[in-house]
Amino acid sequence: MMNKLVLLITLFPLIALGQLRLNEASNANGNTIVLPSGSTPDWIEIYNGASIPANIGGYCLSDNRNLPMKWTFPSTMISPSGFLVVHAVNKNTVNFIDHYETSVFADSIWDYIIPTADIPQWNSSIFNSGAWLSGPASIGYGDGDDATDIIGPHISVYYRINFQCTNINAIKKAILDIDYDDGFVAYLNGIEIARAGLTGTPPTWNELSSDHEATIPQGGAISSFEIDTTIIQAALTLGNNVLAIEIHNTDPNSSDLTGKPYLTFGYDTPGTFASGTTHPYFSPTIGGTLETNFGLASGGEMLYLSNPAGVFIDSLLLSDLEPNMSNGKLTDGGIATATFTIPT
Repeated sequence: MMNKLVLLITLFPLIALGQLRLNEASNANGNTIVLPSGSTPDWIEIYNGASIPANIGGYCLSDNRNLPMKWTFPSTMISPSGFLVVHAVNKNTVNFIDHYETSVFADSIWDYIIPTADIPQWNSSIFNSGAWLSGPASIGYGDGDDATDIIGPHISVYYRINFQCTNINAIKKAILDIDYDDGFVAYLNGIEIARAGLTGTPPTWNELSSDHEATIPQGGAISSFEIDTTIIQAALTLGNNVLAIEIHNTDPNSSDLTGKPYLTFGYDTPGTFASGTTHPYFSPTIGGTLETNFGLASGGEMLYLSNPAGVFIDSLLLSDLEPNMSNGKLTDGGIATATFTIPT
């Protein structure tokens, strides 16, 4: 946090006991956290300053000193020097993930075609792509890193793959990880679930994308798109499903094009429902969702963290913030607080 612009420093009102801290919060979330639904919840961040994992189950958050146990954390571990973010949206829901499994891997065999015209229903589950070419992704050309080289230049490529789903109700998170150059739209059984760089609904086969370079070949992280679970659960069917991807270039004579997608689901129930594992680029930091039974006053208020016995162990003063600002500890888990123009 030391690289943030500090606008206001105050003394910490309660000396924290133990290693769990109220570390940062915002009652003016602009676009710091944007959920798949498009909503932007106020948020509270908890920090574990210990060198071992800490279970925050039974601890409580409150915005009322007279109600120290207003909202209680479910059993969940916070890693050493780790963080847990809670959405303060007055809903009181717990949507934790037991485990993640990748249902679609890039290096599986996909059906693909280089289109020269629009192909009706090519992304749907009823379409027969048996006459298309096939190969593993990434599918593309130009950078020498594609598993299936289609020798360009090309404006676009369509590809699709079948996968099985054995439990829809247990799915509480859905993440499309994809390395792409330059733009893409992804569909599940014909329903759009993610896109970048394209505006057509749907794009025509020859629509050009805004520019975006693939990141994995440069040593960067894969791009992740969290998908609204209501869309996922409406689109999925028990049994066979189809993930379809269209990749578009930024220029018809571009020297490269690529797409390397993975589809991963987070389940709230133990067991094996797909591959039993996650793909090699999956981020282990993607967690579940916690929503408190109270919201944060836009004009400011005091937040309290209490232990399972109802004893206050930490507090944080929220001020009247401008959009995308936050109040928090000047150093993670410290005593002095500050107002930040760029939250973490």
